[in-house]
Amino acid sequence: MNITVIILGLIEILVSFITGLFLFFLCFKLFLGFTKKVGKAGELRKENLAIPILLAGFIIGIMIIVRTSAASSMDNLGILFQQKALSAVLLINIIVRILLSYVLGALFAFGIVWISFFFFSILTTKINELEEVKNNNAAAALLLAALIISGSILIHGPVTKLLNGLVASPSLIQSTVAGSLIDFPVVLEALICLPIAFLTLPLVFLIGYKAAAVVTRGIDENKEIKNKNTALGLVSSSYIIGTMLLLNAALDPSYTIIHGLLTSQEPAAADILVSILKIVLFLICAGLVAFVMLHTSLFFFSMLTKKVNETEEIRNNNIAVGIIVAIIIIAFALLLEHSMSVVLSGFSVSPGSQTGLPINL
Repeated sequence: MNITVIILGLIEILVSFITGLFLFFLCFKLFLGFTKKVGKAGELRKENLAIPILLAGFIIGIMIIVRTSAASSMDNLGILFQQKALSAVLLINIIVRILLSYVLGALFAFGIVWISFFFFSILTTKINELEEVKNNNAAAALLLAALIISGSILIHGPVTKLLNGLVASPSLIQSTVAGSLIDFPVVLEALICLPIAFLTLPLVFLIGYKAAAVVTRGIDENKEIKNKNTALGLVSSSYIIGTMLLLNAALDPSYTIIHGLLTSQEPAAADILVSILKIVLFLICAGLVAFVMLHTSLFFFSMLTKKVNETEEIRNNNIAVGIIVAIIIIAFALLLEHSMSVVLSGFSVSPGSQTGLPINL
């Protein structure tokens, strides 16, 4: 039994609970600011389902990123339990690190929500998202919530690395200054990875939304979404989530390539160019696999349910069929995610190097 670990776990539960309550209040206030034209209280009394769907995506997306701050804070708190003599300087240092972790985590969380709104508005020019939410359009709310959650998952890795670099754990050796606050090599690596994750978000929406359009051929997606076709909203949202999972699997090998470049002493221009091409190819391959495999999963479903015309049922807003199709798409994406990452990892490392897999590739 490790008493220190148990105490840290209990402290993390308490801190996470308090932070969760505060962030929930903050998320709700921010949500009111984003959707100030909707008139939330009145719409909720009218049982406007679109508002809680969008709010759920809003809160989940923010929590996905901010939970990184809790892990970073616990790492710093663990330093206190390893000190024989606790100095005021070290205590202040660690408190500053914890506060910075939460502030930076919250800023990135709210930033990705705003960016998701921005991408959705420019990629769906025929849909006024806030107006549709006000009109109780659950389909539009599902698309926007899926995009917010996808963005949060995509940038979670780089944000974690950035927080670890900006709020680096203090050195156990130095008891006075308690180490440098910033780990510059880690910060540099995170700042390079972040734009890649951000640029992947519109790619996820385009591939996912267009993939759904191919499956539901004969259906005008924009028109049906505006007509509150919730079944189509479920299917399109599941394609966005499924595409995000597979493209996210391509990001880890991409980050491995970036780490290899930054840790090499003098990378040649050719090495940099090859690395960029590899990252682009990783994303293209993941996008193609997402497009093909998710369609294949739906094809096998149609083979098993020959008496059900999925496209026609979705056109008729059959939510039951929409839910089943959405579950199948996301389930297949979850099954393929790790395999995709393993395959691409084989192209991101040199033979004999450590990959984090059970075998060396």
